[in-house]
Amino acid sequence: MNVQGMTICVMFLSFARNCQAETVAVNKQYWKSDDDNAIIASLIERVNKMETSLGQCRYPTDTQTSVGGDCSWVDKNVTDTCRLNTSTHEPDESPTTRILTIDVDDHLRLFIDGKRINGLNHADNWTTADSVELPKNARLIALRGYNIYGDAGVLASTNDGYILTNASWKCSDKEPRGWEKIGFDDSKWPKAYVIMPATKKPIKGIRNDSSWIWTNKYRYYRGNRLAICRIKLP
Repeated sequence: MNVQGMTICVMFLSFARNCQAETVAVNKQYWKSDDDNAIIASLIERVNKMETSLGQCRYPTDTQTSVGGDCSWVDKNVTDTCRLNTSTHEPDESPTTRILTIDVDDHLRLFIDGKRINGLNHADNWTTADSVELPKNARLIALRGYNIYGDAGVLASTNDGYILTNASWKCSDKEPRGWEKIGFDDSKWPKAYVIMPATKKPIKGIRNDSSWIWTNKYRYYRGNRLAICRIKLP
């Protein structure tokens, strides 16, 4: 093979390595041929076809590569291959749960959709929060908070910020029967009283855009000890 043919071969192999549209095999019959022009013509035709189909994926930078059919640039730390997916791509299913992290000063009982969540390691230690999986189709979070001494409060958030303790919750100082159930009518309950932002008394694992809440009878060191709080989820 002459020098021109070798140069085209290097171009072809380099291009195929950087942007793998598909597994490309050079027709073996040309390699058995003594006709250099036929070999070169075959390689040029294949490179041109790859360039046409790959579009903007042809020229990745030193620090970028592309993935997916639209050749969007992404950092090489994320992926080191550039593939043009010409088949129908079904996106990965999103996670079915969120992580709910919750803390009560001083004692916590937690219910999700009417079912009590047992095994909370820090339910009686307000300095450390508990984390549980919250199904994305959950309809209700309900809790019983009890304060023994000093300040009171409920603080919670999900990892994605979908749920935050704030005035959208409802809290009562009464404990009516069935309060933890989905079908319980809390329409006459008052909104939760926002004591302070989480940043004033931060708890590890709970978002700073959440707030400490309690019942509207909260008084610093002098308020009611019991808080029954609920939030219905869309």
